[in-house]
Amino acid sequence: MSKNLLTPLYWLLALAFPLCLAQCRPHASPEILGRLDSLLREKDFFRLEALFASEGDQLDRAHRLFIRAHLDNAFNRNLAAAKEVDTLLSEFKSAFPDSTRAALLLLREDCHFKLFQYAAAAADDSSIIHGYAHAIGAGALADVRNNFLLRNGLRFTPRQMVDIPGAAEIPWQRDVLGLMDVPVRHDNVQCSGIFDSRANISSITETYARKLGLRLLPVHYTESSGITGIEFTTGLGVADSIYIGDLLVRNVVFQVMPDSILYIAPANVTLNVIIGFPVIAAMGEIHIFRNGRIVVPAAETPETFHNLALDRLDPVVAVAIWKDTLAFDLDLGADDTNLYYEFYGRYRERIHRQAIEKDVHYGGAGGIKERKVYVLPALPVTLAGKRVVLDSVNVITEPIYPGQRLYGNLGIDFAQQFNEFVLNFDSMYVKGN
Repeated sequence: MSKNLLTPLYWLLALAFPLCLAQCRPHASPEILGRLDSLLREKDFFRLEALFASEGDQLDRAHRLFIRAHLDNAFNRNLAAAKEVDTLLSEFKSAFPDSTRAALLLLREDCHFKLFQYAAAAADDSSIIHGYAHAIGAGALADVRNNFLLRNGLRFTPRQMVDIPGAAEIPWQRDVLGLMDVPVRHDNVQCSGIFDSRANISSITETYARKLGLRLLPVHYTESSGITGIEFTTGLGVADSIYIGDLLVRNVVFQVMPDSILYIAPANVTLNVIIGFPVIAAMGEIHIFRNGRIVVPAAETPETFHNLALDRLDPVVAVAIWKDTLAFDLDLGADDTNLYYEFYGRYRERIHRQAIEKDVHYGGAGGIKERKVYVLPALPVTLAGKRVVLDSVNVITEPIYPGQRLYGNLGIDFAQQFNEFVLNFDSMYVKGN
């Protein structure tokens, strides 16, 4: 339901590569460098990986490390990415301008956070704040300070752990909003939670934080809702242990919000608990069945392809639409699919011919926002060779946040086109059966 306010920092990462090119005297042709630069800016990790595989030997050592660090981060190889940043900052620090060093620290901070190394992530934020504030701009600096509050507040929290007793099963059903509802339990207290792959951190109301016995931390920071863009202040708490179906998860970090923030007025419902990306990704491989089961297998099934990447804490999936392969947010916490402004700009004429204009109210954490959209009656989408058709898909006609790059948000309606929808956060793939 919510995503961190990091958009100026996304720009900082995107700008780092051309600055690196200017300083390190690469051997590759300007054409290759321009293509690598463009793909990194556009967050097209899949084409960037393919181009790097074919042309990477033309780059000098610094540039190979630079691209490899971004690819390892995007494909959830966080230990490798953090080590590559360590090497860049130790061996090539003098070759980089301060803005690039700050961007590399931000990349390493993300790796540390995904590895639940909160103190190390906070140290990277602190290094940016105290050493590179002059190089990143006021907006980016505010975001780093906000991140530091969260990471530093967790610095004494043990890493999250998931206990999988063989193959584990989690029942699920769609709630009144059409979202995936899963059972959550602590001691004798049982409740339901929304299964939300785009919630950067799990979330909980103040009422249920007390019911589930969370340890509340003296931390407050700023968040926003992904689809509405509405900003709000949230606290922080840790559940020493909770069960999600058969799975025992320890040291789960939650954003603790006033009940009113997670109250969806039109449906008269409160989203008391949201199970977010850090918990979902830690399950490794997930099979979501249309008949209301989630299965976490005892042994994962590796694949030779991968079409899943991470844009910091947001899962991104590559799908084919019409004649293009495009990158989309994968949002199991959304009841339906939405196409972003980038998609509208790319296919404006076709959309105007095929779609119907209307105003739609979007609800999320923090409230409701009205947006002008075009509704496509049918949208063919191909995932890993399997083609499905989505009905009545909204095309949003304005950016949701500055620096937005992806083409849309694939929701539960997409996953439910398949009898079995599989996510693997180790081999990094998504497929449907």
